[in-house]
Amino acid sequence: MADIADRIDRLKEETWEILERIARRQEETDERIARRQEKIDEELDKLARSQEKTDEELRVLNKATNEELSKLSKDVSRLIKSEEILCKQLGRHINSWGLFVEGMVAPSIPEIFKPLGVDVVALYQRALRRKNGDEMEIDVLCPGKREDGREIVIVTEVKSTFEVNDVNYFIERLKEFREFFDEFRDKDVIGVAAGVTFRPEARKYAQRKGFYVLVPSGEVMKLWNRPDFKPKVWNGPESDEINQEG
Repeated sequence: MADIADRIDRLKEETWEILERIARRQEETDERIARRQEKIDEELDKLARSQEKTDEELRVLNKATNEELSKLSKDVSRLIKSEEILCKQLGRHINSWGLFVEGMVAPSIPEIFKPLGVDVVALYQRALRRKNGDEMEIDVLCPGKREDGREIVIVTEVKSTFEVNDVNYFIERLKEFREFFDEFRDKDVIGVAAGVTFRPEARKYAQRKGFYVLVPSGEVMKLWNRPDFKPKVWNGPESDEINQEG
């Protein structure tokens, strides 16, 4: 019996020792967990402060961006308005320049054609006709009579700078002229290319195609064509092309 009691006592002592070791380890574990939790809390706190700082920086950045965008939008609006004003001014300038050039050409035509045996009886600037939704505007239109009494109409295309493509465009317009200005259907149509300047070859090309060519001479215009030049009479789409040398 004494041996059993001793064994029970030793077992109790060993059990308490085990329980104490478990308790100490639990305390150590709790301390480690507490320290780790403290570090986690510190990191979370730092993260929160960093996030707040980031949010503030983003707020400031967004505010600055919105201000810049607003300023840019106003600048663009002012630029568009300035361009609109500039376009209007440019349009008026171009229109005024066009009227100025036409103003040089128109008064010269009766004087130029009188020695050629043509009496100009009327003069119209920017004569406009509309037909079936299309329109044609002639810069200078001059009905007249030859010495033999035959009625003609002088159609003048005016350019500040005449190019070869302008001559080709003028040809196509003259082919359609009678469709819009049918009051001149039974009259001979003569074409005149008048320009302040001509691109290289444009004057000769216009002459080869049968046009009178007018160039500046002081404040008026003068005839450039060679003395033996014979103009083309435009009778509509069926008009034959002519090719004069020089």
